Amino acid sequence: MILPDFTTLEEEADAAAALTLRGRRVLLSRDVARQFGVPTGQLNQNLARNAEKFTEDYAFKLDEAEFQQVIAVMAARGEVQALGDLTKLPWVLTEKGVLMSATILRTPQAIAATRRMIEVFLAAQALEAELEGMLSG
Repeated sequence: MILPDFTTLEEEADAAAALTLRGRRVLLSRDVARQFGVPTGQLNQNLARNAEKFTEDYAFKLDEAEFQQVIAVMAARGEVQALGDLTKLPWVLTEKGVLMSATILRTPQAIAATRRMIEVFLAAQALEAELEGMLSG
């Protein structure tokens, strides 16, 4: 069995937007919101309302030093203009946080992402079972 390929040019571009903070790969909430078709403020509200689901290993708000680090990285990439006029320190989401956010948002993009994740996990489970069968038999 071969795992389905869900990589699109948009997903590859988002992978390039990933940053490493606190030892984790993260995406800015505005990038996640764009991917799921919601305003950044709506995603941030959902993060706050569902705080029990978004512990620090899922999402966290940047402190000032981290924000300066993000600005420096984005400037090096030529993307600093993309931050716009931020008046508050932004949220970032880890890979687990992106998966969790897809389950609380009700946009077509978030629903499609949730379905893709389920399909990937099921395909991986089937592949693992197939490999175990090949190795034991």
